[in-house]
Amino acid sequence: MGSSQSVSAGSSGSSSYQSGVPLPNHEYSHPTQDYDFDHEYSHPTQDSDFNHEDSHLTQDYDLAFDLQLAEVMEASRAEEVFAAWEIQNREELIDAVLLAKVLERQQEEEQRMRRETCRICTEDRLSLQEMMTVQPCEHRFCIQCMRHNAEVRVKEGAVEVRCPSEHCLAVLDYEVCTELLSKESIQLLEKNRVEQSIPAEFKIYCPYKECSEVMDKRLLDAVPSSSSSSSSPKSCSKSSNKSPRRGSQSSWRASSPSSPSSSLPAWTSSAPIPSSSDSLPSSSATSTTQSNARASFMVKCLACGNGFCLKCKVPWHFGMSCREFEKVPAVLRDFDGVKLYKLASRNKWKQCGQCGSMIELTRGCNHVVCRCKYEFCYLCNRKWTSDHAAASKCPFWDEKKLLDPKKNM
Repeated sequence: MGSSQSVSAGSSGSSSYQSGVPLPNHEYSHPTQDYDFDHEYSHPTQDSDFNHEDSHLTQDYDLAFDLQLAEVMEASRAEEVFAAWEIQNREELIDAVLLAKVLERQQEEEQRMRRETCRICTEDRLSLQEMMTVQPCEHRFCIQCMRHNAEVRVKEGAVEVRCPSEHCLAVLDYEVCTELLSKESIQLLEKNRVEQSIPAEFKIYCPYKECSEVMDKRLLDAVPSSSSSSSSPKSCSKSSNKSPRRGSQSSWRASSPSSPSSSLPAWTSSAPIPSSSDSLPSSSATSTTQSNARASFMVKCLACGNGFCLKCKVPWHFGMSCREFEKVPAVLRDFDGVKLYKLASRNKWKQCGQCGSMIELTRGCNHVVCRCKYEFCYLCNRKWTSDHAAASKCPFWDEKKLLDPKKNM
């Protein structure tokens, strides 16, 4: 009876609890726990207090473990979030760069669309400021090329400006042409249009070079003969009133109205209509009927007001009929040249057939050598040849001119 008792805590005998106090005769509120090999943890059968304390420790351990695990997971989650934020920001940055490039390309495209290449000069021009559209063909060219094209066409005598595109027949409006052309070109365009409107049989030009106005014969009225006496001609040059220089046979050339380099019809005289009183004396008086006939061809230019012959289309040949004027050499058909020609005819001067100089033979043979080395016959004015005297009826000598006129006086 007095011997100690041992109580087995479990059938396995892995753990035991011994006490000198006899155990009550009832079962534990908690059944004994055997070791379970199927579980990771095993708890031996303990007293209820120890089991309760062990349970609290286990719960605290589990809670601490859960808290630590939560902290670790939270930290890991924060890293993931931060990494995701970095990735998101990086993608947004890339998207922003790509968007900027796209916008830049769009702006360049818009800028390129606002510029056009001119088909004439092949230069890139601003669409709104430097380009224009030809109506109704819709061809587009730069304003500079269109202006140059219009200027050239008008100077060539065109009465309208066409589209410069090849095989295009579109015509620019007159208002558009006036915006492209200069003032001088606009006047020239008007002149071209007027000239085209006049039929060819009624078209006439002012013979004065400084004018050259185109006119319609039907609009020109003959100047009355009385009006010619009210006008005074332009003063003649000194050379036209000079007599030929007398000299030896080797220097028969007299003063010339113009040099060989300028032996061209001179229409530059701007003299008004000359009067008959200013003309040189004529061997035969002109009848009133002839004067009226001459005056019927005398007209005034509608632009400059200078008189000219409607039949001969030259400045008015004062004191001469149209038939007489036709006999005047071309180099003398100006205002001063006509007076010189009449003076030469009265004194029987001869004109060199090559340079146009007036020559007077004072003495010697009829074979004349001009200063320009041209040889001609003083009687017939033909070119001199070795057999001229034999082939023609012109005598080689003129006895009246063999002697010095001063000695015969």
